[in-house]
Amino acid sequence: MIFVVVAAVGRLQGCWQTTAGDRVVEEQWTAPRAGIMLSMRRTVHGNQLVEYEWVLLREHDRTLEYDFPQHVGYERDGESLLAWVEGTTNGKSRRVEFPYRRVVCPPGN
Repeated sequence: MIFVVVAAVGRLQGCWQTTAGDRVVEEQWTAPRAGIMLSMRRTVHGNQLVEYEWVLLREHDRTLEYDFPQHVGYERDGESLLAWVEGTTNGKSRRVEFPYRRVVCPPGN
């Protein structure tokens, strides 16, 4: 069994963004503290919010716990971050990728 603590994924800390036309996806992670990290993500088309989520990533029984989907992955390469979610829905496997780039966090965040 592999034991993972929140500090091991601390490289996610900060602000990340990906764009496609007028679609913008922003994700922001807090620093690891007290065995948790918090995240906020929103997707907008133009001036319209179309999706959002808050995530609590925490240590539990010496592993990381994240409720949905079944698998979440992050791979960082310098100022780029590939995030993905995958799992099974209605008996079919599904994977969605989000290629982010590091951005400066807006003031007040």
